[in-house]
Amino acid sequence: MTEPAYPAKPSPGDRVAVLSPAAGLPAVLPLPHELGVRRLARDFGLKPVEYPTTRRLDASARTAAAYRVRGFSFNSTLLPRECPTSLTSGAATQE
Repeated sequence: MTEPAYPAKPSPGDRVAVLSPAAGLPAVLPLPHELGVRRLARDFGLKPVEYPTTRRLDASARTAAAYRVRGFSFNSTLLPRECPTSLTSGAATQE
């Protein structure tokens, strides 16, 4: 059996993807989400990159999936410094 591969631990200054994997609950309960995003920056020195569908309850599954594919297609769960700050350009269309 092969050992699982793990991504490198994030370092201060790394950009990390922030997304809502299920229902866009940050639209309903923004405080826990905002606290988490602030802590990523303040406590770990990371640069959160929030996906456009993270705070939207009305985002279709197809639109959310398109953003995830685009974000994670940078070959890492961490977004490299070269990746655009906004993942909105050409990533998906609204249904």
